[in-house]
Amino acid sequence: MTAFSPASAAFEGLRVLRRQPRAVAAWVGGNVLIVVLIALSKIGSGPVPVRSPAAATDLPQIVGRFGPLAFVAAPMLLILWIAIVGAIFRQELRPKESRWAFMRLGGDEVRLALVALIGAATVLVITGLEFGIITSLKVISDSVFPAAAAGIRVSGAAAAFFLNFWIVVRLSLAPAHTFAERRVSMFGSWSLTRRHFWDLAWMIFLMMVTVFLVFFVLALLANFLGGQSLKDLDSHHLIHPSWAAIVGLFVLILLFTVVQVLVSVLVYAPLAFAYRALAAPAES
Repeated sequence: MTAFSPASAAFEGLRVLRRQPRAVAAWVGGNVLIVVLIALSKIGSGPVPVRSPAAATDLPQIVGRFGPLAFVAAPMLLILWIAIVGAIFRQELRPKESRWAFMRLGGDEVRLALVALIGAATVLVITGLEFGIITSLKVISDSVFPAAAAGIRVSGAAAAFFLNFWIVVRLSLAPAHTFAERRVSMFGSWSLTRRHFWDLAWMIFLMMVTVFLVFFVLALLANFLGGQSLKDLDSHHLIHPSWAAIVGLFVLILLFTVVQVLVSVLVYAPLAFAYRALAAPAES
C-alpha cells in the first residue's frame, strides 16, 4: 500500500503556491478583476438613494449601493471560485491540462458544485438532528436529573462535535474522488478513508493551523492598510462614506479576494494530494 504522510499532504498547498505561482496569480487576478468591475460600476452609477430607513438594511439595497454590476458580479465570484477549486484539483490530478491556468467551466466544475451542495445539505440535516437530540436531552435532564443536567449537555455537545468531525474526515476526499472519477461520488471517499481516519484527521489539523496562520498574517496586514480608516464606519457613513473609508473598504475587499484563493489552495490541494496517495493502490 502506498505510504501516506499526513504532514506532507497538509503542506501541499504551500508547495502549490511555490510550484504554480503564475496559475495562482491568475486565480487571484480573476477575483480582483471582478472586484474592480464592481468598484467601477459603483463609481459610474453614483449614490443610490435609500427609500426608507428600513430599506437601508435590505439586501438588495445594500448590494445596490455597490452599483448595478454587483448583481451580476456577485454570482460571477461564486462561479469563479468553483472554477478555481476545479483548477486546484486539475493541477494535482491532471497536471498536463495546464492551459488557461488549469481553469475550465464544464462538467468537472458542475459536479464539484453538486458535491458541495450535497455536503452542505448533509451537514445541515445532521446538525438539525443533533440539535433536536441535545434539546430533548436538555429538557429531560432538567426535569429528571437536574443535578447532572450540565454534564449531560456538555457530553451531548462533545459527542455531536466528534461525530461531525468523524463524518467530515470520512467524506473529506469526496470532491477529489468526484473530480478524478468524473462522476458525483460521496461514498467513494468513505471507502478510501477507511483505516486512515487518524492520519487524515492529523492532516486536516495541520492544514487548519496553516490556514489560521495565513488568516492571522493577512488580518494584521488588512488592519494596517485599511482597517484604521473603517473604525468609525457605521450605517450612516455606509450611505455617504468618506474617500478614506472607500479606499480602506476597497483594500480590505481586495485582501479578501486574495484570502479566498489562498485558503482554497491551502485546503483543497492537501485533499487532492491525499486522494492521489490513497487511491494509488486501487489504481495499480
